[in-house]
Amino acid sequence: EIDRLQVAYVACNERLAAAFEEMTNNETLIGRFKESSDDAVQVSKDAAESARGHNIELSSRLAALEGERDQLDALRSELELTLEDTTQALVQVTEERDVASLAYRELELQLSQTKKDLANATAERDATN
Repeated sequence: EIDRLQVAYVACNERLAAAFEEMTNNETLIGRFKESSDDAVQVSKDAAESARGHNIELSSRLAALEGERDQLDALRSELELTLEDTTQALVQVTEERDVASLAYRELELQLSQTKKDLANATAERDATN
């Protein structure tokens, strides 16, 4: 039982580490997508101001950049949802790890008591013989 709980405890720790890594990666990607989105909007504004004579071409480029921004915003929203899911999974894995740790400690105490009981019973038997 202790071995099974140790395996469960290690597995929970591994899942917790993976969840932390995924959360960190998602936060990094969200930051990059936000920067890319902001940069794309700024580039489109600068281009429109410096080349008003090419309004048709620039309008087309602006629409394309806004489409990309919309795609980036959609991806950012998806990553934010993934981050929320990862955070929830992290909380659950942490709770599972804590429960497994408590169960492991309980079994260690029971094992210690059983060893003491066995030693006492052996001592009593030897004393009666």
